[in-house]
Amino acid sequence: MWDDNKFRMKPLKPRPPTPGHGRSNFEQMENRRDPSQ
Repeated sequence: MWDDNKFRMKPLKPRPPTPGHGRSNFEQMENRRDPSQ
């Protein structure tokens, strides 16, 4: 069971921002959705 947990925790690790798409795109979309921020 602990083995499964290891695999599950792997994707939870913080990943480096990928250029082009990823968090950048998501952030841009959020900004458009929330013009008040």
